[in-house]
Amino acid sequence: MKKFKGKILIGVMCLAAAVSISMLTKVNIQASSVTPTPTPTAEEYYFDYGGTKISHGGKITIDNGLSINLRLNTDATTVTWASSQTNVADLEPGAFSYERKVVPKGPGYSEISATFTKDGVTKTII
Repeated sequence: MKKFKGKILIGVMCLAAAVSISMLTKVNIQASSVTPTPTPTAEEYYFDYGGTKISHGGKITIDNGLSINLRLNTDATTVTWASSQTNVADLEPGAFSYERKVVPKGPGYSEISATFTKDGVTKTII
């Protein structure tokens, strides 16, 4: 009797698994006939500090207490800049939206970011 109950239990479990698998929805993917426009990636853009390329995630040390000019290599008309620690490094406007003056305020570490939209795609460089 015990073997019979075990076989019934295994049979019920197999039936439940088969029903579950058959209920999974199918995903249909259709290729587009339109070739998408390449979108800019964060790696294409960088900060320019006095002619030096500072890649996404790069570091600049300001140890003399003087302000530096930072530029983003884009022709985007709207760029939003931010400093993670304004008590360490503050940002002052430059001549264009893609330029900022970084003013040291105190010791520490601050992350400078620039967010811009180009070709309908928003990117952030840090």
